[in-house]
Amino acid sequence: MKRLGLALLLIACYMVPAYSEGLYAIIAEGGAEGAVPGIRRELESRFDFYNRFFRFDPSLLPAPLNVRVFGDKDAYDEYIEERLGETRPGAAYLHYKQIERRELAINASEEASIVYEFPMLAHQSFIQYFWAFIPNPPSWMLE
Repeated sequence: MKRLGLALLLIACYMVPAYSEGLYAIIAEGGAEGAVPGIRRELESRFDFYNRFFRFDPSLLPAPLNVRVFGDKDAYDEYIEERLGETRPGAAYLHYKQIERRELAINASEEASIVYEFPMLAHQSFIQYFWAFIPNPPSWMLE
């Protein structure tokens, strides 16, 4: 029985493509694999931009920053609603005490509105960046 459980776990790990390189570990779901290189470039550019002001040492990060990219809006909405009790447009940073559970979820589906949802990515990626270095940031910085 233990072997069956292990086998199912391994299969599940291979079903969701994951890309870990540099500052970010990205999981692509729902056909979002093609969006990963562009999102990685965008997030790394934003990280560099934020770091021009705050000057945190990236080597102090305990682990890469987790990102989950959805190619399907319904899957994104369902994922966020399960965790927050409501949907969020564009992107949502999910913060937990356990570092390995923290992640930035991004809707990269064709239905995503560049005008309305892209600013959410900018805001949520900043929140992820800030929480990575400041364990208890002031709440006014996050709103």
